[in-house]
Amino acid sequence: MRFSQLLVCETDGHLASALESTAKSNRWVLRQPRSIESAIRLLERSTQAVVLLKVGRDVVRELALLKRVSWFFPEVPVVAITDSDDPALIGLAWELGAAYVFSGRGLSQNLAEAISGLMKPPSFR
Repeated sequence: MRFSQLLVCETDGHLASALESTAKSNRWVLRQPRSIESAIRLLERSTQAVVLLKVGRDVVRELALLKRVSWFFPEVPVVAITDSDDPALIGLAWELGAAYVFSGRGLSQNLAEAISGLMKPPSFR
């Protein structure tokens, strides 16, 4: 049996550690790819995945990943998270294919709920 994957693309590990217990209780495999190429390889082998993408440190690289996932894996939802409330950045994330965009420093239970909803099989979304 293959488990759903939660790919957390960030540099500091805060989001991954915050979602570790949620992933474990839902039987998701939590992965933290360090490069665009490794994220793409993981998605190629996956049957069900959600990408959680932290945007803000290397915006060009991060948005390039968002664009590539949206283009090559349109069935894989991407949740973009940014500490900035910049409307241009938020709009660009939506335009490049993010399923959800969370902005500002206050992340709440809404993030785990959004990911849980996206992990459901496509026929039930």
